Amino acid sequence: MALLTRKLSFKEVAEYFELDWKGVAAFVKRVVEEGLKLRKVKALHILGIDEISRKKGHRYLTLVYDLERGRFLCVGLDRKEQTLDEFFRWLGRRKTRTLQAICLDMWAPYLASVQRHAP
Repeated sequence: MALLTRKLSFKEVAEYFELDWKGVAAFVKRVVEEGLKLRKVKALHILGIDEISRKKGHRYLTLVYDLERGRFLCVGLDRKEQTLDEFFRWLGRRKTRTLQAICLDMWAPYLASVQRHAP
């Protein structure tokens, strides 16, 4: 089912399997989370951190990129300090120590998290 969502909308997949689209979305989310647990991340040197609006009313996602390799690393709900804290916990102290530069805007919650985890 998760592979079908690469080609079809959640709604189309839901109709095919006679499910609610929210159930399909939850299933895909679980598949992605399991895949991320298994993903190996090479030593990181340059991170990019930014947020994008996901819908009206100041609903944001936090995005983290490996700028050296041009790879997307992580997406988190909201643009809070805790969101970025979760990324650094996932990355771990050992890999965090390999960071040489982090590009981000001056959003105070992001700065606080970076200063705490990767000074």
